[in-house]
Amino acid sequence: MQYPTKDIAELQQSTEIEQCRIIATIYAIDKDWGWYYFGCKGCQRKVSRISRTVKIVAGHEVVTHLWWCEKCEDKVTQVIPKFRIHVLVKDGSGEAYLMLLDWIASGVVPESASHLLNGSLEELKDVESFPEAITSLIGKTFMFGVYIESANISSKGGMYKVGKVWKDMSMLLTAGSTSQSLTWSDIGTNNLSSSQGSILPLESQAMDDTVVTPSSKRKEPIEGEPDLSSTSKKLCTRVFVKKEKTSKEESNTKKSG
Repeated sequence: MQYPTKDIAELQQSTEIEQCRIIATIYAIDKDWGWYYFGCKGCQRKVSRISRTVKIVAGHEVVTHLWWCEKCEDKVTQVIPKFRIHVLVKDGSGEAYLMLLDWIASGVVPESASHLLNGSLEELKDVESFPEAITSLIGKTFMFGVYIESANISSKGGMYKVGKVWKDMSMLLTAGSTSQSLTWSDIGTNNLSSSQGSILPLESQAMDDTVVTPSSKRKEPIEGEPDLSSTSKKLCTRVFVKKEKTSKEESNTKKSG
């Protein structure tokens, strides 16, 4: 709790690399990047698919997958699906774009990625079909421990990484009472969960790697800069238009003066 609580407007206006907490409601999930990736069972880092082999053994079809682990610098066959969820959140002051990786998302998604994939290591054909366990996050309010990195400062926003999530009502009540811009109408108490969420340390080194989405149809993500398509593009466009409009109004005011 040593990290300061900010509203989203303050988060986006920050000029220092730091960690902070925000209380915000998830209002949409960006489906352009999928919701999972495959990680090495040994080191937990991302892997890239090399091959898929199908053999008939004793009359049964046996599928073998081979992967390349960048961390281990070796071929691996044992991998685990992990969450990688991009969400759009809002409070009374604005909107933001957050990324929740596996160890963070697991604190708020009631089922594991492996369970949601039924143990399959195949890529989903319908990559925009998200499980209800994930889409049910829409409308819920959480406290997020957020990293403000250099890319966020230079772009005045972009994608923020999350290092911690609280869903305990008492935590939100305490923080909400100290937030000047937050009201209970903004939070909506019916959306709050009464159970404790994941309480994990904010360790930036745990998020060094940009993970790859399972679909080969998707673009390779750039660290700190999500693809500005669909919902996230609309969000950034609204911010740009608002800033442009404000600049024009200030210019007209100076001329009239």
